[in-house]
Amino acid sequence: MKKNNKGQIPIHLYPQQFGDKKATKLLRIDINFGADVEAQDKQGRTPLHYAVMSSYKDYEEVLMANGAHPFACDHSDRCPDEYRVFKSKKCMWDKFI
Repeated sequence: MKKNNKGQIPIHLYPQQFGDKKATKLLRIDINFGADVEAQDKQGRTPLHYAVMSSYKDYEEVLMANGAHPFACDHSDRCPDEYRVFKSKKCMWDKFI
């Protein structure tokens, strides 16, 4: 699959561009055509990192059912779940500001 200038393939981008259901449908199609669920962009992030940041549970499940590694670290040494924790802390912090 062709990468953009950030090293991302379409399954990196679907969570940012579409709702969970449409993104997940497109993900399944791309996986059937051989998309690499472990592809890393220039920041070392996998599609699972982006799914977690978007809080797309169905997308996450499809990725992991097809071999996405939940402990794959990006270049900041963060695995996908660390972004989930960071996002929830940020949201809680925003309530106090």
